[in-house]
Amino acid sequence: MKFSFGDYGRFTSSAIARLGYQMQNGFFFFGHVTYGLGSMNNADNGPKIRHRIFGVSVGKYFKAK
Repeated sequence: MKFSFGDYGRFTSSAIARLGYQMQNGFFFFGHVTYGLGSMNNADNGPKIRHRIFGVSVGKYFKAK
């Protein structure tokens, strides 16, 4: 794989899905998936380079007084 600024795009498009739950006491958790729709590779018949990101978040909201 050669590196150059002309062979790869700077921007791509993605689809994002999130699903989660928030409890009454302020705790929350959710998972998300990001799937790349476009390829970063500028070559006509080159390999497809797409983002795929999976994540999980857990936290608690602070209460304002």
